[in-house]
Amino acid sequence: MITLKKNINEINDLQVPYQSVGFLLILLDSFPKGATICSMMRKKRSDRRHIVYVITNNVTGERYVGITAGFTKKHLLVRVQKHVWRAFNEDKGWALCNSLITYGTVAHTYGIYAVVRGKQAAHDLERDLIATYDPALNHTGRK
Repeated sequence: MITLKKNINEINDLQVPYQSVGFLLILLDSFPKGATICSMMRKKRSDRRHIVYVITNNVTGERYVGITAGFTKKHLLVRVQKHVWRAFNEDKGWALCNSLITYGTVAHTYGIYAVVRGKQAAHDLERDLIATYDPALNHTGRK
């Protein structure tokens, strides 16, 4: 039987039955040698859903195509907010950042083009859209 104390200073006085301690020791002995709890975590899913989105400058008609992890409008909103924050707080010189600074955020709209399962499939679709439509705001200024 475990006796709980209300005072945090009395934690060393906890009475734990031998069977519980034995179970814990058996559990710890079953870990591979040199393994840590962090290294024993399961692999991250590779088929997570991603949003392929489009940001449009309503004044010039220029577009930006991008992807973000997630599948809801909230995930997309967070990504668009990051674009806006970077435009006004970092000196990137990217076409999208320059457009946001020049025309303001109210001149831009964004929307979901597709929700795709898998990171590679999302990247492939994004590359295909960029190759097909050559959106002006995807240019970074690099050659």
